Amino acid sequence: MKASYRPLVALAFLLVFALACSTVSDLLGGEEQAPPETTPGVGASALPGEAEPTAGVQRLDRPPTPTPFQVTSSDDPRSLLDLPNPDHYDFFDDPTTWFRYEDPEYAAYSVADGQMNATDYVAGDRPIYWSYTSFPSGNVYAEISASLGECFGQDAVGFVIRVQPEQTPSGYALEISCDGAWRFRRLRPSQTPFEMVDWTPDERIETGPDGTNRLGIWGYRGEFVLFVNGEQVGAALDSGYSYSLGYFAVYVQSQEAYPLTATFDDFSYWNIPYQP
Repeated sequence: MKASYRPLVALAFLLVFALACSTVSDLLGGEEQAPPETTPGVGASALPGEAEPTAGVQRLDRPPTPTPFQVTSSDDPRSLLDLPNPDHYDFFDDPTTWFRYEDPEYAAYSVADGQMNATDYVAGDRPIYWSYTSFPSGNVYAEISASLGECFGQDAVGFVIRVQPEQTPSGYALEISCDGAWRFRRLRPSQTPFEMVDWTPDERIETGPDGTNRLGIWGYRGEFVLFVNGEQVGAALDSGYSYSLGYFAVYVQSQEAYPLTATFDDFSYWNIPYQP
């Protein structure tokens, strides 16, 4: 190529390059691209595995216990407990935590729809059929809500602590009857229950079908304090301290109406601290 053409070729090349850069800028909308260090992205505070520092010890938020009362007297044994925060609570949302039982000649127990559903198919004095959970009960205060279906007289629901897995029946049972009475029993294998406190009427018990009562048992060693709907109804002593540890159980037992149905809900317990 002659030397006289070289300046023209160089000028043409520069014009083409400038035109190409202008076209690219137009396609990009004329926006200036941010340098890498200022490009928006995930901030350091949102990186996985990192957490903001916290000040001091925090407490896990728990659903409130269904205990609908306040203990105001230091003479009440429950004043030792943190009642809004039980050691365990169960709203019967998990059917695997309670024993399922079904026999049309005796009784049926199953957890469904957020409650324990119980049925006693046969009326009269006979062995107790129940459902139990494997959570341990020793020195404990425990509560549960219970409702009877269509019922009469001494048709009853029962709540048991310290059930011995190798002995059936066993433990200490608080019963509430349809006609508004309570009793406290020590259950014994192959024997009739021992009545620690026989049927005792109490006006604080909700009576009749669909009457809901909250049963509470305070058991420390061989000493027991019994509660219904948040109020003390009685006390009992087992000087032999027959059962020191075991499970919890619930049952329905018919004397007149059959099949007799009942529901249980809102189970809670608190471990009692050592008492010198």
